[in-house]
Amino acid sequence: MARNVRWYIPFKSLQGVSCRINIYDNDWPEYVDPIGLQGADDPFSYSEGDSSDLLNDVLRFRTGYIRVVETGTYGSLDLLFPTTTFERYVEVMYGTELVFNGYIQVQDFASSYIPVPRVLELPVISPLGLFDRQVFSSTR
Repeated sequence: MARNVRWYIPFKSLQGVSCRINIYDNDWPEYVDPIGLQGADDPFSYSEGDSSDLLNDVLRFRTGYIRVVETGTYGSLDLLFPTTTFERYVEVMYGTELVFNGYIQVQDFASSYIPVPRVLELPVISPLGLFDRQVFSSTR
């Protein structure tokens, strides 16, 4: 099944470079235009694991946040929240360079009612981070 961009968040970096966050949906038809969203003041940030324990922490992965402003009615962006691990793939472009790819993490996004406009903060993780959390077992 092909992944298609369902939402995108355009923004400018502090250096004035055009950036874009693409959020994919496996069920979004390719002939339907993606929906533009408004990013918050700091629409995207990430960090990479920096453990100095190279014997036990061999996998270094990135985690971060996408911040988007919900301007419509309360709950109008609920479809952004994934229900499965690999449901919301994301790519972040800095100009023409891909600087981050990964998935919006599945979490309980229930919150108290805050009138719109409000900022939603979506945690993201790189694919290697998802691999680090998997438990593999052998069956014989």
